[in-house]
Amino acid sequence: MKIETHNDLKVFFDTNYRNSVISANRILNDQAAAEDVVQDCLIKLWGNRSQLKETTVAGYFAIMVRNRCIDNLRKKKPAIVELDDVQLPIEDHSQMEHDELKEKIDAAIDSLPDRCREIFVLSRFEKMSHKEIAESLMISPKTIENQITKALKVISSALKSILFLFFFS
Repeated sequence: MKIETHNDLKVFFDTNYRNSVISANRILNDQAAAEDVVQDCLIKLWGNRSQLKETTVAGYFAIMVRNRCIDNLRKKKPAIVELDDVQLPIEDHSQMEHDELKEKIDAAIDSLPDRCREIFVLSRFEKMSHKEIAESLMISPKTIENQITKALKVISSALKSILFLFFFS
């Protein structure tokens, strides 16, 4: 289907809108956000219509929707604070709590699988870039990213309860 007129866009909309919103909602788990994404993508599709081949419109649109959903998730994702950048206030009476937190962090890092822990330590404590780690371990930079993300999730999960108590007690 080629989109050249408003009527073509309406036909495309009627054919694809519902399934696109369903797909977006599966990614976002937010119906209103899914509808917004699909509508934004329709506007972008209309703006790029002259560059599209007739056979690529539906596939191009599906990829646009998926990518926009991923972008939205990235924007919503809370910033991850690097452990070595955290400056916790230490008062004399809270030295014990600080020590406990440090022990929990160390235990969480120690609980990581060997390769994951190695990559995390090289990144966070040895200050090596993803590229440097990838070259030294002969693995892809994407693997490095995945392993660091995995490590941060494990550490974050292990520290949730103690950080909650630390900040709200």
